[in-house]
Amino acid sequence: MIPALSAFVSEELEATHDIVHKDAQFYVISVLVLFVTFALGATYVPGGTNSEAVLTPALVLVPLATYAVYAFLQYQAPRDYVAPGAAR
Repeated sequence: MIPALSAFVSEELEATHDIVHKDAQFYVISVLVLFVTFALGATYVPGGTNSEAVLTPALVLVPLATYAVYAFLQYQAPRDYVAPGAAR
């Protein structure tokens, strides 16, 4: 969503397939991480009961850390980009 909104707001920003693929790839990874987090919460319940899922603070940090990596990569990508024809 961040690249798409940036392309709509900006007059000079181009949205290429690379941006869309990178954003879609993160979406798939984030859904997988969320699924694994819930599965671990249901499987490894402290106390040994299988009647409910418990998300421990460590499990909650996993999706948050995944988003932090995504935000960092979104921040880092423009800094590493070299425009075609630009001097290095």
